[in-house]
Amino acid sequence: MLACKQYANVEIVKFLIEKGANVNLKNKNGDTPLLLICENDYINENVLKCLIEHDADVNAKNKFGDTPLIFVCKQERIDIEIVKLLIEKGADVNIQNKEGDIPILLICKNIYENEKILKYMIEHGAIVDTKNKFGDTPLMLACKQYANVEIVKFLIEKGANVNLKNNNGDSPLLLICGKTI
Repeated sequence: MLACKQYANVEIVKFLIEKGANVNLKNKNGDTPLLLICENDYINENVLKCLIEHDADVNAKNKFGDTPLIFVCKQERIDIEIVKLLIEKGADVNIQNKEGDIPILLICKNIYENEKILKYMIEHGAIVDTKNKFGDTPLMLACKQYANVEIVKFLIEKGANVNLKNNNGDSPLLLICGKTI
């Protein structure tokens, strides 16, 4: 079943499941088939839906603490439909990996504007002042990385604390002022 990452053929996945393949079987890294599909740059939505329909755990964690939603949010180009599907099926928007990252922290690191995804996650309970292991919040990452004005404004409107400091003692204002553009 773990071979579905490379070939992502929904007919083969269905056949393997019909023959008793365990959709939640983990490899040595703790990855399940759903985690492997979500780790791909191109996510086959049909395979994803098939695995979920057959009770794949949408909150399964690998040895790094990554979940399917975290993998999707690590992508350079994030597909909002995949995000919505995972959340609708019960993916936890506030689950942290071993780096302390939750999905909205990863979105705020991304160069591409993902305002719609960020808004969707916050509407579904994502905590705006969650900190990763470096003490960075989504607002800090939005200021530090690409300084998207709309994302910064949106996070503040949703209650992000502008005075929090990370482990280096940096606030969002210090991060944006120290940025070389």
